[in-house]
Amino acid sequence: MATPLPTIEIPSIDGWVRAFDQAMERAIRDHVDAVAARARAEHNYQNRTGDLEASTQVTHVSGRASDDTLEAGVEASMHYASNAAYWKGDFMQAAVDAEDGALEAKIEAELASAFAMDW
Repeated sequence: MATPLPTIEIPSIDGWVRAFDQAMERAIRDHVDAVAARARAEHNYQNRTGDLEASTQVTHVSGRASDDTLEAGVEASMHYASNAAYWKGDFMQAAVDAEDGALEAKIEAELASAFAMDW
């Protein structure tokens, strides 16, 4: 009598897509959190009240990568934020530029973790 082969459970395509979407959302959320934190910490405007720093936050992470609707936003919501950027330099763009390249590493790490199979 032949020895039966071991059974391996493979997730459905829906499970793979869900894992992909969740990994991408985690990577994007981590990235925009880092951009917002850098913009709050490394600006060149004079911080008198702390309101502009405090207003620099992630506004949203929404959608799904699998249907090409995943998006995220960071903004400084104080009404004078554009004046600070104009007169003292675009602190938000500087934060984005400083984080350049980090997103790819975050995506790679999240996808590796999401799809690590323990066979």
